[in-house]
Amino acid sequence: MFCVKAVNPILMTALTSALGMLPLAIAQGAGNEVLQPLAIVVLGGLFTSTALKSVSHSSLI
Repeated sequence: MFCVKAVNPILMTALTSALGMLPLAIAQGAGNEVLQPLAIVVLGGLFTSTALKSVSHSSLI
């Protein structure tokens, strides 16, 4: 497990970005056909990069 000093900034950055994109990803209405898939892809990328970063950091320490 990697150190707590590395976990806090990584998780806080990912969490604030995900919470900012969440309303766009679940919104319904006109004009959302383009923005909703973009928000879903960004959320998937945040999840994937955070998971990979935690694996890479834990293997380095």
